[in-house]
Amino acid sequence: MDIFEQQPQEWTGIPADGPSRPNPAWLLFATIIGALIGGAIIYYTVDTSPNDDSTAATDVVDVTTTVAPDSATTTVRVADGSALDLVRWTTYPVDGSATGFVTLTDGSAEEAVDGSASALVVEVVEAIPANLDGDDIDDAVAILSVSSGGTGVFYYAYGVFADPEQPLVTNAVLLGDRIAIDSVASDPDSGAVTVRYRDHSGDVAFADPPDLQVVSDLQILRFGSEEVARGSIALADVGDPLLTTDATITTGGLGPVRVGMTVEEATAAAGLAVIAPTDSAPAASPGCGFARVDGFDGVGFMLIDGVIARVDIFSGPTSTASGARIGSTEEEIKTLFPDVITVSPHQYVDGNYLTLTPTAENLTDFRVVFETDGQVVTSYRAGGTPQVEWIEGCA
Repeated sequence: MDIFEQQPQEWTGIPADGPSRPNPAWLLFATIIGALIGGAIIYYTVDTSPNDDSTAATDVVDVTTTVAPDSATTTVRVADGSALDLVRWTTYPVDGSATGFVTLTDGSAEEAVDGSASALVVEVVEAIPANLDGDDIDDAVAILSVSSGGTGVFYYAYGVFADPEQPLVTNAVLLGDRIAIDSVASDPDSGAVTVRYRDHSGDVAFADPPDLQVVSDLQILRFGSEEVARGSIALADVGDPLLTTDATITTGGLGPVRVGMTVEEATAAAGLAVIAPTDSAPAASPGCGFARVDGFDGVGFMLIDGVIARVDIFSGPTSTASGARIGSTEEEIKTLFPDVITVSPHQYVDGNYLTLTPTAENLTDFRVVFETDGQVVTSYRAGGTPQVEWIEGCA
C-alpha cells in the first residue's frame, strides 16, 4: 500500500470566534463519507476475485528475519511450511550485502552494490531435506552461490531448521570459489552432511578445469555450522580404488592403508579420499583425531599429528585376515588366535577386552584389541602401541 504524506488542512466550518472544535454537522458528514470510502476499500481488498468457487487459494508464508541470540545468525519465523519449502524463499546471512542479509524470492536475489555497476547475485544451487537435529521435523541443507560481478563465484552451505520453537538459518560454511557441486547428502541417523565437489588445487588457475575431487563433512547445529573434515584426491588419480570392501584388517592396517602413513600417503594407497578432521573440528586431545575413507562406513583411522596410528572398526562386515569380525563370539576369537589372546575386563560394560599380541619379532609393538559385551565382539581395533590400547580413543 502506498503511503501518502498528509498535508495540514484548514477547517472552514469553525467560526473564527467559536470554540476550537469542528461543527457537529461537519463531523456527521465526515463520518458518513468515511464509512462509504472504508466499505469500498474493504470490498475491493477482500473480494476482488470473480464469484467462482474453483479459484485456488494461495498460502502466504510470513517470514520475518532477526538476528538470533546465538551464532546461528538468522532466526526465521514462519507460519507454515517445511524447511525445504523455505529454502528458496527465506533470508540468509551473506557477506557483501549492505545489511548482511539477503532474502531470496523463488531461489534467487539481486542487490545493488554501492560503488559498483555490478549487482550482488545470490542463487540456490542445491537443496536437500535433512534431519539435522534428530527430531521428527524435516530440516534442510542449502548450497548457495554468491557473486558480485567479479570473477569469483563463492559457494556456501547453510542449515535451515523449520520448527515451531525456533526456526532459523545457520551461519554459512564456505566451500570454495568457482567449484562444481557433485552431490549433497545427509545421514538420516547422525544428521552428518557430506558435500562432494570439484575444486582447484593451488597450482591450477581458476580459469582452468578443476583438478581435485573433494569430500567435505559438515556439522550443522542450531548454535552454528562448520566444516569438520575434508579429503581430496587428484581427478587424474580417480579410477578403480585400490582399497576395496574385500580388504582385511591386519595388525598393521587395513588393506593397502598402513599404520605410519600420512593422510596424503593413505589417499594415494587407497585410491580414495581420506577425509581427515579440519583445524575447526572439535578435538578431545591436541593432535589426535579420527579420519575415514570415502565409501567405508564404520571404519575410522586414528591420526596422531597427521599420521595413522591405528584402525578402528565400529560397525560393518570388515574382518581380519583370519575371519574375526564384529559379531564373532569370544570363543571364536580364542580359537582363531590360540595362545596369543589376553583377556581383561571391560572398563565400562559387562564385557571384556581380548588383546592379540603377535609373536613375530617385527610386530612386537602391534596389537589387535577386540571389545566384547561378554559374549560377542562389538568393535575392534588394530595398530601400534600405546595408541591401540587407549580405551577412550582420543579422549
